[in-house]
Amino acid sequence: MLNGRTTLESSAFSRDGRLLAIGNTDGEVRVWDMETNRQYGLTLAGNPRPVTSLAFAEDGRTLYAAIRDQGVLREFPLDVNRNIDTLCSRSGHLTEAEWRTHIPEAPYRKTC
Repeated sequence: MLNGRTTLESSAFSRDGRLLAIGNTDGEVRVWDMETNRQYGLTLAGNPRPVTSLAFAEDGRTLYAAIRDQGVLREFPLDVNRNIDTLCSRSGHLTEAEWRTHIPEAPYRKTC
């Protein structure tokens, strides 16, 4: 169980072993930076069905997730700049504290 309510459904390591992706029965995908032991970017969601399989692109910049019962393959870009765009569209701006929480691998800069 994850967070006391969901169950791990699938996982995958990036080719270099630096990132670990975990998909759960709630359709969420989390990516962890194994060097810092912190979540890498945002929790990736967008589907209420379990994530049955995960795979990183060879270059490690994209994560693919297969969704149960839908024959859907979701593509999640892991590029820092694209994550910034997603955060801006959701929040309107990022404070320095929010930046450190969600994008710790990049130096802070004013956004949005």
